[in-house]
Amino acid sequence: MKALTIRQPWAYLICAPEDELPRRTGAKRVENRSMNFGHRGPLLIHAGTSRQFLTTTAKPGGRVTVQLPRSSEEVPLERFRFGEIIGVADVVDSLPAAECRSGRHDDRFPWLSGHPYVCQADGRNYCLILRAAARFRDPVPARGMPGLFSVDGDVLAAVRRQLFLCGWDG
Repeated sequence: MKALTIRQPWAYLICAPEDELPRRTGAKRVENRSMNFGHRGPLLIHAGTSRQFLTTTAKPGGRVTVQLPRSSEEVPLERFRFGEIIGVADVVDSLPAAECRSGRHDDRFPWLSGHPYVCQADGRNYCLILRAAARFRDPVPARGMPGLFSVDGDVLAAVRRQLFLCGWDG
């Protein structure tokens, strides 16, 4: 199976259940990349180890929260996992970001042009269009890699168990 390392908090926003997501932005159904992807189908979401993009706040009692991007909502830091495969999503397309912003694909994806996570950068950026994301009950420790990578061996066996447990069928 193929996997992609995604930094937190964006990996969380792809895989979190609806009741944990910010009301204003909802699920992250787009992953922005600087290259076009030919991959379609199941994609394992590997949460990277970097905490560089987390905005954290220390709360009374030693709690730490993370402010979610494009939202004023905060979630407890313990909901975030690092260096693990945390879930799966189905990649249905990879489109130029400029076309996504322009509404060119609104007939197929009516939510896309207004989606808060569509890349706003100029240049050759692409949006992976995701659907049917699910979070694993027990994330699978794994080493991430740049770009799309394959998962096999013991990690794949653990992933298959999690796919079964979360009832994911794409």
